[in-house]
Amino acid sequence: MTATHRIRTGLRNLVGDDEFFDLQLLLLLTVGALIVIYMPLVNETALRVIFTVPLILFIPGYALISLLFPSKDQISPLERIIFAFGMSFALAALIGLMLNYTPWGIRLVTVSATLCGFSWFTLIVAYYRRALLDPAVRFSVSYGRLVRAFGAVIAIPGPDRHRFLSRLLALSILLALA
Repeated sequence: MTATHRIRTGLRNLVGDDEFFDLQLLLLLTVGALIVIYMPLVNETALRVIFTVPLILFIPGYALISLLFPSKDQISPLERIIFAFGMSFALAALIGLMLNYTPWGIRLVTVSATLCGFSWFTLIVAYYRRALLDPAVRFSVSYGRLVRAFGAVIAIPGPDRHRFLSRLLALSILLALA
């Protein structure tokens, strides 16, 4: 058994291989972000950036979009991702504005707790709304489909692959410096 196979099997066992994979994975990432933010030895490392950037820029918006559009026929997967990023920016700004007028103010603790709480609530309600739909109609992202999509990106042939990997490296360096 190769290391890659063990990682894939472990991830599949952790979050399941069903049509709610995306919601379950985002719940786990949100929990991971809270652990990384509040754990004393880890919160000074690059893991904090790796977990908190999606928490601020993607997860709340995707959770809200999943709540509003549980069916696969309502919007395309690309629109879902684009709206998730845009909605996350708007939600982070609104949550920051609301927290500014509370006694706690805008601090790491309050912003992360509020974003995580909002994300958990909307992900759980989105899970419920999807479960009410017929499986033929509901939007789903399965583990296998996600692995195949990433495999197709990594298997880009020739110079396009090098260009993609160079951009990915540059992006990761920028995130590490942030």
